[in-house]
Amino acid sequence: MKKIVLIAAMAGLVLCGCNHRKTVDETVETERYTLHIQDYKSYKADHPNLIVSNYFTSDTTVLTITIPELAMHLAAMTRGPHLDSVMFYVDQEKQHFLPSYVYTIVDRDTTQPKDYTPLMQAMVDGGILKIDTTYEPRQLLVVFDTVRLDAYRKTVADLDFTNILSIAVQMQQSYRKPIVPEPGLALDIMTDGHYMGDDWEKDSLWLDERGLRVIPDPQGSLLRILTFNRAKGSI
Repeated sequence: MKKIVLIAAMAGLVLCGCNHRKTVDETVETERYTLHIQDYKSYKADHPNLIVSNYFTSDTTVLTITIPELAMHLAAMTRGPHLDSVMFYVDQEKQHFLPSYVYTIVDRDTTQPKDYTPLMQAMVDGGILKIDTTYEPRQLLVVFDTVRLDAYRKTVADLDFTNILSIAVQMQQSYRKPIVPEPGLALDIMTDGHYMGDDWEKDSLWLDERGLRVIPDPQGSLLRILTFNRAKGSI
């Protein structure tokens, strides 16, 4: 019997799905994956005894989020481009106007690493997902003062820390800036806990106090930015 790990769905997402009145029952197929997209009522009609929750098994994933957020999840789960070459972005302000759906993803070959690229392309071809691609000058998150960084690293407490990778991803998503860790910089370097995204000047000062800084890439490299949106199609 498969072990199912249940993760409670966020209340707001579930409510959004409940309040959306349009009937949606779409299936997207690739050679490896089947994606079933349903509104909340349709999902409940098919699964009357289940509480809508996000859950994962070896071959099945169920999520309740928006179309762009689903694309972000698929991109994050795909073993593909490294952080220093591609940035994935969802406009969070637009999320407030988009409905959430229940997605059931079935993987018919769990022996291989996850690669949702064909599924995302099938969503684009089916008029469900829109992906805009731009290229912008890359910026680097660098360590300019190891003494400062080491001082704050010593203050790290259990569950009260952040690391280089998390800092870069948060700045990408909060400020839509093509910021990546400097090549060769260890991504798991930890410092005291902080969430990047409230105020750029405030966050820049926080970085500086810890010996970190964002600078233009001296090589002038470009970063590919994929922005996910819902296409104006059938859902």
